[in-house]
Amino acid sequence: MRIAIVAHNIVKEGDGQGKANYKLAQWLIEQGHKVYLYVNKVEPSLKGTAIIHRIRVPKRPLILKIPLFLIFATLKLLYKKYNIIHINSGTYFGHYNFLTCHFCHTAFLSYETGIYHKVYTLFNSWIERLIFKRSGKIITVSYRLKKELINLLGVLPERILVMPNGVDTNKFKPLRGKSRGEPQVRKFKDRCQSRFKATEESPKVTKGELILPTIKLLFIGENSIRKGLDFLIKAMQGIDKDITLLIAGRKKHKYEKLAKGLQVKFLDFCKNNAELYHNADIFILPSLYDPFGIVVLEAMASGIPVLVSELAGVSELIQDGENGILINNPRNIDELRSKILLLAKDEELRSRLSIKGIKTANRYTWSKILDQKGNLYYESLNSKSFVHY
Repeated sequence: MRIAIVAHNIVKEGDGQGKANYKLAQWLIEQGHKVYLYVNKVEPSLKGTAIIHRIRVPKRPLILKIPLFLIFATLKLLYKKYNIIHINSGTYFGHYNFLTCHFCHTAFLSYETGIYHKVYTLFNSWIERLIFKRSGKIITVSYRLKKELINLLGVLPERILVMPNGVDTNKFKPLRGKSRGEPQVRKFKDRCQSRFKATEESPKVTKGELILPTIKLLFIGENSIRKGLDFLIKAMQGIDKDITLLIAGRKKHKYEKLAKGLQVKFLDFCKNNAELYHNADIFILPSLYDPFGIVVLEAMASGIPVLVSELAGVSELIQDGENGILINNPRNIDELRSKILLLAKDEELRSRLSIKGIKTANRYTWSKILDQKGNLYYESLNSKSFVHY
């Protein structure tokens, strides 16, 4: 088949949506399909195996990046013929067969603050309403997102299919011979260029390794309001000194003042998340709005017990107290603190959640998720109502 994928980013690491697009493109190529990528940022390894149409737009300001990509992608696809056109939200004005929706800006309007970001979100909301009116099938990464499209955008339920993101269990897996749920002194090879200073309050740093003899609570993500990081840092007030919060992500300067004097360490942005998981005892995602949260599946596959906000789509895969712990209200600092302490102080619970979390992650491998998408393509091609664009 000749398949076109339209997306801002198609990359291996550092971007959940970009990672999902990369896995899809790679899988389709391996299946022998001819893949055409309409993309701004693309993984170098795809060059030569896919036909790449670069759509170069500036990174900033975002309010220009989105419409410019939308216009250029639509123009580039004019008069092109493909068996399947698979787009991402806000990337193409023309007719499509499938649209993967990773985010609903219309739903996010009630969360956004600041005039600039409010205007940006309003603009994206308007684009959503135009694009979702087209007749193609829509794939959402969670049932939460499906409900938002139905209730806020009036999308017909029969047009929507739910397929969560997957996880690479060859890359994200428990360390051999390591007992989960037990605080250990671990070597942390400085591949991620972590910046730690040796002080009376900080662990001693020696050449080639980082000694952290405490329970390590890990947060990975863009340090933005919607990820709930400010509430998480506030929850560290009053937490025992043997519990350290490790924060891996961009824009750390926004939170350094808030974290001053607390057991909080900032790591530089790291593309190798697997190593971060192996140096943590608990993973936490206290999002205020998050349609999925692929990092949670990665943590579970790595054998890390997880604390997850109920406002994250990935929470649909969590049974509270069985394969993870759910946070009912991530704005509630007392609840955050109590659940962090619950896991930190209960080694047996951490071990149990770890084992069941690994089993859960193994049900959502990329190979299984992509097989479902492949079957969806073939079923659609054989349908009488299918339209080639």
